[in-house]
Amino acid sequence: MKKITFGRVQQEDGIYYNDDGIILIDNITQTSLADYEDINLEFNVFVYCEKGRLQLTLNDNVYLLKSQDYILCQAGQHVKDYMMSQDVEFKMLVFTTAAINNSLFLKDAIWNISGLLDKSPKQHLSDEEGEIIEHYYELTKIHMNKDDDQKYNHDIIKLLFQALVMEFFKITDAKIKMDGLPDATADKSQNGVLFRRFVELLTANDGKIRTVQKAGEMLNVSPKYLSKVISKAGGKTAMQYIHDYTMEAILYRLKYTDLSIKEIVVDMDFPNISFFGRFVKSMLGMSPREYREKLRKEKL
Repeated sequence: MKKITFGRVQQEDGIYYNDDGIILIDNITQTSLADYEDINLEFNVFVYCEKGRLQLTLNDNVYLLKSQDYILCQAGQHVKDYMMSQDVEFKMLVFTTAAINNSLFLKDAIWNISGLLDKSPKQHLSDEEGEIIEHYYELTKIHMNKDDDQKYNHDIIKLLFQALVMEFFKITDAKIKMDGLPDATADKSQNGVLFRRFVELLTANDGKIRTVQKAGEMLNVSPKYLSKVISKAGGKTAMQYIHDYTMEAILYRLKYTDLSIKEIVVDMDFPNISFFGRFVKSMLGMSPREYREKLRKEKL
């Protein structure tokens, strides 16, 4: 079984991509897929079949895609055994989980459809739905290929990606309601409720909760119990979620505000600049000032 990282996919020829966890791919052939045979995914892959037929095995289940079918292969799943007709045409949207988690809108919306996607990753789009998705795809691709003004294109691509995924969520949510299928928010189990309360707590506190101990106190459960529930329900540790939400809040301030590093430290309740700098560097591989300098150069 091969290990294919997101960075490896970015290096392939003939694809459109940006450097923010989003890749669009056109004109796939059997040869270009050869290296991706039998892999565990470290990223998410949305495949939309425009014409012809495409068959693949996802987590030991075989799926056949025909015109206007799509399938979402999620990070951590196992994909193998591709087969396709000679007339097949399909598009792929490859994105990291962070690309979803970095958007408050998408992060909230995904809970409504996660249950359906786990049980039924393959779905069919109507003519109108397919046309909408293709329009977003093409518009995003246009901006990925523009070299005229990088100051705006980067953020336009991110917003278009969010709009495209939100449109997909809307379509999928409508299918859940129409077919009377269970959705993730209907889970009334104790663990499901605690998990959602944990996510809501992190969102409401804007990255200022730093420890599982603190989260447990605010939710009236022990840190050990909270850690166990979050790992089982969310697939990541409670500490990973805390770090993700903290970094999201930090990145927003570094990117979109004029707050100084010292002001961000105070605003985010970090004990001092040194601690803040070490935390950011451990997550980004560079200091807060280096990250801002990188953003400045990209917009020149």
